[in-house]
Amino acid sequence: MYLLNDRKQLTHDLEAFFASYNIEILGIQERTRDNFERFPAPGDGKIRCFTVSVLCHNISIFGHTGPYLEAVYPRLAMLHQKLAAWFRDRGINISGTQAEVSFSIIPYADPSGTFDKELEALERYSKGQTVIAGNTLSPVYP
Repeated sequence: MYLLNDRKQLTHDLEAFFASYNIEILGIQERTRDNFERFPAPGDGKIRCFTVSVLCHNISIFGHTGPYLEAVYPRLAMLHQKLAAWFRDRGINISGTQAEVSFSIIPYADPSGTFDKELEALERYSKGQTVIAGNTLSPVYP
């Protein structure tokens, strides 16, 4: 966890990670809160949350067109998965049931950015849940 306690080193290392995707760090915020996503929460029940705001010079990294949930989100999830693997290689777990640290990425498009290669989309498979079509529901509350 040495990396997380040294903000200068964390910023430097994250800059190197994001640079490989033509992304620049704008800022990093940190806070600690109750870990309500995991039950029972590991450790002391708290989670360190980091939010990384980034400027994407490749404005098509998350796709050229398409709805958010079909085009953008799967590519943002892939970037987060790559970030999680990068941290895992450094002995830090930011995903899964035992994670005591979380990272969120807030991307901004560079107004002077260029179109380049899209990041591959993360394929998530159905867990077998069924969504009920809205038009089949009663319009009146019982």
